[in-house]
Amino acid sequence: LEVAQRRGRPLLLAAKVPQTLAGCRTDGLDVAAWAEQRLVDVVTLGSRSMDVDVEGLRAAVGDGVRLQPCFDDHHATDGYRYGSIEFLRGVFANHFQRGASSVVTFNWSIGTPEVCRVLGSDVGPPAHQRAYREVGDPKTMAGRDKFFAVERRGGYPWADGFFNRNDTAPLPLPLADDGQAAKFTLHVSDAPSANGMKASLTLRCILFQAVEADRFEVRFNGAPLSVATRDAEWKDAQIFSPRRQPNSGGKGDYQVNPQQRLLRLDCAVPRAAWRTGRNEVEIR
Repeated sequence: LEVAQRRGRPLLLAAKVPQTLAGCRTDGLDVAAWAEQRLVDVVTLGSRSMDVDVEGLRAAVGDGVRLQPCFDDHHATDGYRYGSIEFLRGVFANHFQRGASSVVTFNWSIGTPEVCRVLGSDVGPPAHQRAYREVGDPKTMAGRDKFFAVERRGGYPWADGFFNRNDTAPLPLPLADDGQAAKFTLHVSDAPSANGMKASLTLRCILFQAVEADRFEVRFNGAPLSVATRDAEWKDAQIFSPRRQPNSGGKGDYQVNPQQRLLRLDCAVPRAAWRTGRNEVEIR
């Protein structure tokens, strides 16, 4: 503050913390006290997580601190490294919908293809270049296709505490055969309709070790869904379950296993069933 006074303009201080208030406490970081004592101006939330508790951190620090969720696409959340532009829109649009002041990227490829060729470096995912023109403002993502996902855990070897890990993420989760439903929260930034534009929502579930005789019941905010697509030959190079997920990072050159057999279920969600923000999904 003294330096800012001498310079005649603000000098802001930012701190990077875990993506939930409970995670901050686990690692011994009292962000509420920081805010009360006016020690920080900006708090960067998380690193590689797409499920950031902006609401909980906002309640702890009040309105005087800016909150900016971070997304690392090198040590990405499991199963979604170098995701499509639709996935990146979903991540950042959800951050804003939950109350973020701004957003941060980390470990992205920021060089254009032309610059990378001059420097002799690898060209990053095209989705990064497009995302930089869109994800900084909800208005530039409005009306565009998005992909929203439930977090997967594991895969980050360089942390002993809560920070930088997704150990509390709900997936993968075994489905019991006793009739009990597995329940998930899915954040959706977009309303069923806005500004006169029509929208549709499809729920996609990926299961492993399913057999042909298995039948599934899916509900979205309590409304039963019909399975429109059942694909027992689905493959995803970034899903290794039931084997252990590898550590994130590295080249990121994932190869599809031709022997892989995942089950993909696609269900159309009625417009009356989905809402902006938290949505509850049940699968049994």
